[in-house]
Amino acid sequence: MPKTLYAAAGGVIIYEGNETQIAQFANVGDDADLSAAGALTAIEKLGYLYFHSAYSYLGNATKVTTTVNHPARTASSAASGGKHSGVTYSLLQGTSTYNLMAHTSGADAPNIVKLDDAQLLNGVPIQSNGASYRAVSTYNTGTQIVLYETYMTHSQSLPAISKTYTSYVFEFLSVATGSGATNSLEITGTSLKAGKDKLDTAYNYIRREATNPDFYLIKDKTADVYRGKLKAIAPSGKVTYNPAMPSPAWTYRINTVIANVIVHPAAGNPVYIGTFGGASTTEGTTIAGWPAAGNGTGVLI
Repeated sequence: MPKTLYAAAGGVIIYEGNETQIAQFANVGDDADLSAAGALTAIEKLGYLYFHSAYSYLGNATKVTTTVNHPARTASSAASGGKHSGVTYSLLQGTSTYNLMAHTSGADAPNIVKLDDAQLLNGVPIQSNGASYRAVSTYNTGTQIVLYETYMTHSQSLPAISKTYTSYVFEFLSVATGSGATNSLEITGTSLKAGKDKLDTAYNYIRREATNPDFYLIKDKTADVYRGKLKAIAPSGKVTYNPAMPSPAWTYRINTVIANVIVHPAAGNPVYIGTFGGASTTEGTTIAGWPAAGNGTGVLI
């Protein structure tokens, strides 16, 4: 099928088709009469559209990689609970913040942060030692992408660790941001601009990439707490948090005769190690075929 570039005062369209279909693609919604031969819904049109100035686009990502040295966190102190009780611990808790990236895109700028080679899911622990944990999340102040650390220690300390974070902040091309230009089509020896500069050959639009993407967009779940245990998976299919429970472990069992009781299961039967569709979910592994199954889409900047 041919590709057509249409530019007029009302907007710019690039679509797969010929000039007789301009009226169809000029409208981003459903065609007025869907019963007519060749009529398309808005969703169907997306399969043929390469660009439409009525839509908003992401691109021109600023990328910064930062190594954060998370300091050691000491264990809490033990105290005797009395003659007929065991040792007790007062949990130690605290927080710290680290600036990952400075930017000028504002508080509403879309952003993504990767931890090592997987996208970061806010609140997921990045370190554990017994019952002591360190977790991180990120937020956008409008001028900084900030890493927020929270930790809690029990009878074990948390050693100092270094982690590498990669931050992406995107420009968001919308009607508002593109309204400074009025040209419907402008071609020079080195560039092409159209649609109030939403279409610009100097602009790096995000695009689909299956082989070696910068990151993934996701449509399936990335975490659950089924049966009381957190499991997390990155949009790429990498299992980022699913620690094995100790064996033997404790679990809950519902008993209709003596009501709910805590029981000790057979050795090797943990509370839950999620399967995410039946595939192996050992922490650090990647579920084969996760993007190919439509769960994640690779994106290149």
